[in-house]
Amino acid sequence: HHRQAPLRLSKQILGVRWDSNVHIDQAKDKRTSSIMDRKVMYRYLRIETFSDIELDEVFERIRMASDRKKNNLKPLIIPTLEEDLAGVTEERPVEEKNLSQSGSINQDNIRDFLLERVEEMEEEQNVEVKIKSPQVEEQRDEFCTKQAEDLMNLLSDSTSPITKELFRQTIQDIGSTVDYRRMMPITISMLMVGTSVGIVSPVMPFVIEALRLSAGQYGMIVSAFALAKIIGNVPSAVLVERHGRKPYMVHSLSLIAAGTAGIGLANSFEELFFYRLLVGLGVAALSSASTLSIADMSTSKNRAQTMAPIMSSFAAGTSVGPAIGGILADKVGIHQTFYVVGACFLAMTAVNQMLLSETKYKAIAFPWQSQINNLSSKNEESIWNATKHAFGQWKPLMKKIKIRNVVIINGFYWVAIAGAQLTLLPLMLTDPNGLAMTATDVGKVYMGMSLVQVFGNPIVARSVDKLGKMPAIIVGCTLISGSMASLPFAHDIPCLAIVLCTWATGSTMLSTAPVAYISDVVEDENRA
Repeated sequence: HHRQAPLRLSKQILGVRWDSNVHIDQAKDKRTSSIMDRKVMYRYLRIETFSDIELDEVFERIRMASDRKKNNLKPLIIPTLEEDLAGVTEERPVEEKNLSQSGSINQDNIRDFLLERVEEMEEEQNVEVKIKSPQVEEQRDEFCTKQAEDLMNLLSDSTSPITKELFRQTIQDIGSTVDYRRMMPITISMLMVGTSVGIVSPVMPFVIEALRLSAGQYGMIVSAFALAKIIGNVPSAVLVERHGRKPYMVHSLSLIAAGTAGIGLANSFEELFFYRLLVGLGVAALSSASTLSIADMSTSKNRAQTMAPIMSSFAAGTSVGPAIGGILADKVGIHQTFYVVGACFLAMTAVNQMLLSETKYKAIAFPWQSQINNLSSKNEESIWNATKHAFGQWKPLMKKIKIRNVVIINGFYWVAIAGAQLTLLPLMLTDPNGLAMTATDVGKVYMGMSLVQVFGNPIVARSVDKLGKMPAIIVGCTLISGSMASLPFAHDIPCLAIVLCTWATGSTMLSTAPVAYISDVVEDENRA
């Protein structure tokens, strides 16, 4: 019974049940409606790494909560990930240093533990509460009693005491379960966005040819997109963190729509450069919002697996898009193709508005609080000051060698992708003295690379979560480097297919592993 309960309950928290054929049924358990939200549970339990050591410490703190309340002892403080990495820990009380590693916990232990945690969370929020007020104490006790009942429902399907083994296994199962219900709207959205992006990729070389631009100017056009992303990434992250994820997954598409349609109207290098800047700024906001949404919905136990369906849907869109783009360019014309894509992006704003929900975590407002005094609307920083503050956070983060190395590697990866995949590859494919591909042929090439990512993402994601993010980054870099070096020697279609499949496999690894790794080692408030 104990071996089966955690898996069943971890699936009930989603409100759905998955069988071996991934068939969805509504959970019938009457307790589902009262099961605590998983993100709230993580906050209460202060869980970050889901390691056995961390969960054992949480269990022991819960187990001893009632004794601490009776004897008026200081709570055992579990250090956060940042404190642990920095070596900042608090001295534990003597009474709790030699705790027994056996025993179990019940609903009363959980209630007394939550009373401790609520007080700590109020201090973190800088909330002014009249602690000595009898009314507040009564409300606090009623609230924690109800929350303890909900948490107990999540951890066990009975009122029996919970053992350490069951506690650990249940929490780890919940942390490993992907929240498909909340993730699906983002997946559908990214599928449509990927299709629109894919339509453009085989057409751009012919725009360059029509405007009689040089290869150097084409490289600058590609760089305009990257330049806008560099400029827009930090302000976008600040805005997304302040106003939420959904607004920027909706309104950023309007900016992308304007830039994409403008490319079809461009008659000079300068105009094309400007419209590519608009697209880059829109993508900066969209990518910031979508990345943080994924981080909101995932844990260190399932982050790569959560990213995989979203990346796969985008790759699926970009696999279908080039074929559509090539056909449109050949049938209706280059300029009209960009108008169609611009209209698709504009339509996506309405789709995202209907499908997406906000994922940003909000501080818990307890019933007895009159206000949350956490520098909200009155003392909110200006965007400029918040951006400078965000840059200021880079220095302590970049001092950590593991974070710095991943950032550097990821930077080189995108330099290589912009120079090779986005600039040189389409020029090589359409070179009249080489492969001389048409827009439809180029679309098929990009479709093939995207299909490798579609089918490879789920497999790679499971491997990344189980074997580690760093090995995936190293293998991915090796595959891409070898493919880029081999591409000039691929003079026929079979050789080209082998090289580009290897290239796409490396890109699959690097599309999730670096972001997942950084999200694991950086706390929520510093992720943006």
